[in-house]
Amino acid sequence: MADRDVRAVCLDIGERAGWTAGQQFVAVLVAGTTAETLFDMPWLLALGTSLGAALISVATTLLQVFVPILRGRGFWGDLIARMMKTFVAAFFGAFAVDKAFNLFDQNIDYMAAANLAAVTTVLALGKGLLARGPNARSPEATASTLDYATYQKATAPVPAGT
Repeated sequence: MADRDVRAVCLDIGERAGWTAGQQFVAVLVAGTTAETLFDMPWLLALGTSLGAALISVATTLLQVFVPILRGRGFWGDLIARMMKTFVAAFFGAFAVDKAFNLFDQNIDYMAAANLAAVTTVLALGKGLLARGPNARSPEATASTLDYATYQKATAPVPAGT
């Protein structure tokens, strides 16, 4: 990491974790409720799962930083890698709250976690497509909301021999 721009990497990690948390939060509110009023919405469940998803996103992004083969190449490669990371983060982030993972009963609701992760991943696809902007054929099109220069510094390969 000595040859990387640490600020850019930190911004990239924050951008990815923030979006994953936001997408998870929205997915819980959209997919997991039949509430009639704002007060009946599962706010704590959404907050808990989004925090869990953000933490998993940080871990998986750090893995991508240190294991270059896990990074997607080009817009579509990066978008697919981001969607896979979002699914994993959302799935395991769902276990951050007692309703999805009960330590005392060993009761894990895998289907609910997978459904939530699928909704979150669809939101990630939409965000990635919107982030690439109107000039999708440009080599500067990315699935990131970071400016292109910062994104390049964060994801550029480290030169060989360093």
